[in-house]
Amino acid sequence: MFTKFTIHLRAIFLIVFATCCASSLVGCSGEKDSGEGAPQEDGSETAMSQGGTDEDPSDELEQNAVGSDVPRTVWTGALVTFTKESGADPNLPSNQDRLTESIALTRGTQGSLYNVETEMSAQGTSPEGTLWAEGTTDELDDLTFETLKAAANNKMNEIPGKTFVLHLVAENIYLNVTFLSWKSGQSGGGFSYERSSAD
Repeated sequence: MFTKFTIHLRAIFLIVFATCCASSLVGCSGEKDSGEGAPQEDGSETAMSQGGTDEDPSDELEQNAVGSDVPRTVWTGALVTFTKESGADPNLPSNQDRLTESIALTRGTQGSLYNVETEMSAQGTSPEGTLWAEGTTDELDDLTFETLKAAANNKMNEIPGKTFVLHLVAENIYLNVTFLSWKSGQSGGGFSYERSSAD
């Protein structure tokens, strides 16, 4: 009888053990399949946790490119002549050509133009916030815009007499600029140009 009782206990134990194992497997399976918002190997979240989108962040940058959502404006108003004499202090407002709230052009004792609102002196890409192309606004759709020095083929001493289209990027404004003079070397940074103004 003792042997039969032992066998009976073993049978009950096996049934209970099998039931517990089955419950554990179901629980593990449930966790594995849920996966919503779980981090992937690369540290990103699943598409569902991101609202179901696979949008590339660069797309947003392109859509928010400076000036891209601002209507194009071409200044065709009266011509304005601006002159900075050689040796004049570029920090004085009288020696800066104020175009917009974010763009005021001037020049140091040498080098290219720069934007006093964002720069202390001229750099390779100056004036910051602007792009240039040799030509006029009548040719606007056919022009390729670049930095001022690049548009001048790195020969700023040869720009007097040439007309460029100046693009104020943030405001998406285009205007004609005809350079009248440009002092080169250590001559004090004098220059002058004639430009169109707002209507």
